[in-house]
Amino acid sequence: MHHFRPAQRGKGIRRVAARNRREHRHGPLSGHQEVSAACPHHLRRCDGAVPEKLRSHLQREPGAYRPGPGLRSASVARSHQQALFLQRPGEAGRAQNRAGLRQRHRIRAVRNVVFKSPHPYQSALGGLFLPAAYPLRPFSTPLSTTPLNTFATLTHYLAHYASAFPAKVVFTYLDEEEANTCAITYAELDERVNALALHLAGRGLSDQRAMLLYAEGLEFIVAFLACLRAGVTAVPMFLPRGSKHMVRLTTIIDDSRSSAILTSGKYRSRIHTGLPELGMPIIATDETLEAVAFQERAPALDTAANAIAFIQYTSGSTGRPKGVMVSHQNLLHNEQLIQQAFGCDEDSIIGSWLPFYHDMGLIGNILHTVFTGGRGVLMSPFYFLQKPQRWLQAISDYRVTHSGGPNFAFDLCVDRVEAREVGQLDLSCWKVAYNGSEPVRAETLARFRTHFRSTGFQANAFYPCYGLAEATLLVSGGKTSPEYRTLAVDAELLPANQLSLIDPAEPTARILVASGRVADGMHVRILDGVSQQEAGELHIGEICIAGESTSAGYWNMDNERIAFAADTTQRYFKTGDLGFFHQRHLYVTGRLKELLIIRGKNYYPYDIEFSASTAHEAVEKNGVAAFPVEIAGYEELVILAELKRQHARTTDTLPIIKAIEHKVLEETGLRPYDVVLVQPFAIPRTSSGKLQRVQCALNYRQTHLTALAQTREMVIIDAADYVLRLSKAKQDGTAENIQDYLKLVLASKLLHCPADQIDVNQELTALGIDSLRSMEIVNTLNRDLEIQLDATQLFQVNTVAELAAKLELSLWLNSKQENGKEIIL
Repeated sequence: MHHFRPAQRGKGIRRVAARNRREHRHGPLSGHQEVSAACPHHLRRCDGAVPEKLRSHLQREPGAYRPGPGLRSASVARSHQQALFLQRPGEAGRAQNRAGLRQRHRIRAVRNVVFKSPHPYQSALGGLFLPAAYPLRPFSTPLSTTPLNTFATLTHYLAHYASAFPAKVVFTYLDEEEANTCAITYAELDERVNALALHLAGRGLSDQRAMLLYAEGLEFIVAFLACLRAGVTAVPMFLPRGSKHMVRLTTIIDDSRSSAILTSGKYRSRIHTGLPELGMPIIATDETLEAVAFQERAPALDTAANAIAFIQYTSGSTGRPKGVMVSHQNLLHNEQLIQQAFGCDEDSIIGSWLPFYHDMGLIGNILHTVFTGGRGVLMSPFYFLQKPQRWLQAISDYRVTHSGGPNFAFDLCVDRVEAREVGQLDLSCWKVAYNGSEPVRAETLARFRTHFRSTGFQANAFYPCYGLAEATLLVSGGKTSPEYRTLAVDAELLPANQLSLIDPAEPTARILVASGRVADGMHVRILDGVSQQEAGELHIGEICIAGESTSAGYWNMDNERIAFAADTTQRYFKTGDLGFFHQRHLYVTGRLKELLIIRGKNYYPYDIEFSASTAHEAVEKNGVAAFPVEIAGYEELVILAELKRQHARTTDTLPIIKAIEHKVLEETGLRPYDVVLVQPFAIPRTSSGKLQRVQCALNYRQTHLTALAQTREMVIIDAADYVLRLSKAKQDGTAENIQDYLKLVLASKLLHCPADQIDVNQELTALGIDSLRSMEIVNTLNRDLEIQLDATQLFQVNTVAELAAKLELSLWLNSKQENGKEIIL
């Protein structure tokens, strides 16, 4: 049995493209070579050979498969992507082709030549090969007119498309390990899914749960769809990479009560070693497919719409993972919403680097490709993160129409794709660039648009959206025309959940990006945090959702399903996200549980993280986490900041820390208790790239962080030095001695930096002294100097030097009173 091996060997996309161009320039071959060359690559077996049945057909009717004319100079625009010419033998066929040529459009660049088209009958020669009996159709006619709500399960759609156009490539996977591309057609995918489904059912796994542990690749897709076809509830998870992952994985296995693990043969020993007491079969599906017969057809399952299709474990950014139960009805309903929102069809090419087991990568990309009959171009997250330019290059080379990711992905592209690499891109094909899974920043969209303007990328391609696993995926999405919506609000009022619309030019303005209108079939209400009733427009509250896509709840956690109100027939799920409506557009402002409440005031971690990430060029733009820790009974702010790779070895870290402290204090009024600089990728993240702030706080408290530098370690208060400075201040009482002592107090109580680095002429307000800090400092001064200083007096002076002068006067007055002398001022 054949594996998923590429039909072409070479150095990635460019090598494959060059090979196709060479074959195209050389023209048609003859004899035995013509039979081989005339077979499209995705119709060949994995070893590159032509299937015997197709070879015999080519030999009987060699003229039925041949490239159309004019492919070197022109292509016909069909829908929103390039189409190829269909040639049939005979004069009538040539006449129809000549008519089609009159519609030709200019080819933009060599890499966009028609061989990149996803058409099912494309060949190595750059043209189309169709059987003589294949009917020509007008270019405006869709490949299939099948309504997208026809079938009961997703695998019915797969079977339909496998029958409608079996030779069409459904998935292309860019393999970073071998620098190869692997492709599979609809017919091949359906065949493998069918064979594996029969095997799983034969092992009695129907109506059971099976955990899927794969690296990104085509094998995962086959296994997932086979589970759906066999009635096995799939539990997709990440492939464990260490003991920490094994512990979390064991918890999920126990929670899901899985009966088997599906994986690849090369990972079986790793899983067995990491989970020695598993007590369940580990099935290597690639080896299984080598041994099973492909002829028998899996029986059609009479699957109930509310039956659980798979369990999507949330990534755990705000707590322990929970298994969201996604039914077949949930899945198909949300796929329909995505199709209506994004406008995908059989001609669409969906590109993705997102994790296969994550809701956005799985539902929004892989399964949506099968649902719409389109084509998917996939790569692993590591391949993208290692070099973000690869994602954009794949979009350019494969003419991807729909792709996206979280906000940080667009920032990474701006920061790491160099100008010379930008010049190699053509992003004019990119119709929908969705941005979701984390707060969408207007600054990011503006930077991306500017950086990649020369590539043909259009601003109206940006598609901010909002979704979550509990809604299967999509809840709302922004319109792609004319552009995304923004709203300027007062940033100082936002943490208090108050909204005030202001001019975008105001210093306190924060630009919010709308996540679009609620998708048809979904219902969203904003729940007021105080009254627990529905809030009006421009009122921040908790986002609550309902609709056919909304999950029935969490696996083994029925109590987590909460109704919106007692007097309504519709049950609403409380998402924990904060947001509001304005002119029917949804704006998401943050997470309810992630609000930082420090000394009674609310702070959004996103605002603090953005300030810190822009404070110094050495800080990674999306590598900052802000979280609270309890210190001596009070909540304090700690900031973890990843340094860029080129700055990770620097020893001059103090300017970086000071820049972060200053920027955060200046923009939020909050002075960090500690700033910790760490290596790139040291901050824990979920599978989708979200920051795990709870885990960050735990690592900080348990000192599990390997810091390059941190504020607290810079403050080493020597007890003898403290006593000496205090003694000089009390005995001599000069301003200089008092300043030396005062700097030590401020360094230990407030600034957390070496005392000698404090500027005595710096304003106290710039040091971030709040009411609690002021009381702490005043109490220390009164105890050490034996004076009676009031907290209000601290705010009557402007600088450290002025405070030292005030203390000098207090000490002098105190000494005169001790000597029994009456002082008249």
